[in-house]
Amino acid sequence: MADNWKNHPVIIATIACASTAAFFVTVALPAIEKNNQNKITYLTEQNLKLELSSAQKDEELKERDGIIAEKEKQINIAKSDAEKYKNEDRFSLNNPIPKGFRELKIFDPYNKIKASYPNFEFDENTLYSKIEIEDSLFSSAIYYPAKCNSEKIIKEIRFSYRTLFDNYQDASKEEDFDFLENPVPSISEIEDSKKVKKQAITNIFLEKFGNPLETEDNDKLFLINESIAALIDGNYLFVFSRHSDEEISKICSSASSCPIPTTASE
Repeated sequence: MADNWKNHPVIIATIACASTAAFFVTVALPAIEKNNQNKITYLTEQNLKLELSSAQKDEELKERDGIIAEKEKQINIAKSDAEKYKNEDRFSLNNPIPKGFRELKIFDPYNKIKASYPNFEFDENTLYSKIEIEDSLFSSAIYYPAKCNSEKIIKEIRFSYRTLFDNYQDASKEEDFDFLENPVPSISEIEDSKKVKKQAITNIFLEKFGNPLETEDNDKLFLINESIAALIDGNYLFVFSRHSDEEISKICSSASSCPIPTTASE
C-alpha cells in the first residue's frame, strides 16, 4: 500500500505534466525558437533583397533617363546643325554640289578623283568610288562613272547623310571612349537623324532651285538645268546627269572629249 500513492491519478497527471514541460523546454522550445529565428532571417533577407532590388531599379531608371537625355541632346544638336547648314549657304543657285566638294563635278574625268583625294586608293575599273569624308552634313561621297569615248567621266555623285551612328563610330575611335556610358544609337534614332538632314537639305533646295518634281516614293527631284538634276531621298543627296549612259556615249562620239558642260565650280 505504501507504493500505491505512485499510482494515484493526480500523481500520474502531475508526472505527465512535468515530463511534457521538460520535453517542451528541452526539445520543443528550442525547435520553435530556431524555426522563428529562421523565419526572421528569411524575412530579413527578403526585405534586404527588396531594398537592393528597389535601389537597383532606381539606378537603372537614372541610367535610362541619362541615356534618353543624352539622345535628346544629340537630336537637338542635329537640328541646330541643320539650321546652321542653311545659314552657311553651302549650296549655290547654279550648283547642287555642296561647297567643299566642288573640285569634282558632274562630267569631269573620272580619274580626277586621284588628284582630289590623294590618300584614296583609286581604281578606275571599279563600278564606283566611295570616299569617307569629314563633314558635319555628309559622311561619304560616292562617284559613279560613265563611258565617254576612251575615257570615263563622272555621271553621278551621292552624298550620304551623316547620322548619329556615324558620330558614334567616330567617337568610339577615341582612347578614352566609354562604351558603357555611350550605347549604340537605336535604329529609330539613326533614322530620325537622317530625317533631320533630309528636311534641312530639302528646305535649302526649295529656296535655291524652286519647286521640285515629286517621285513615287515622295522624294524631291530638282531639275537644275538641261544636263544636271538632284534628288533628295531618305539616305542621300544625289547629283547626277540627266543623260543616260547611251546618250552620253552618243554625245561623246561626236567630239574628241566630253562636250557636255560640267556643273559650275561656284
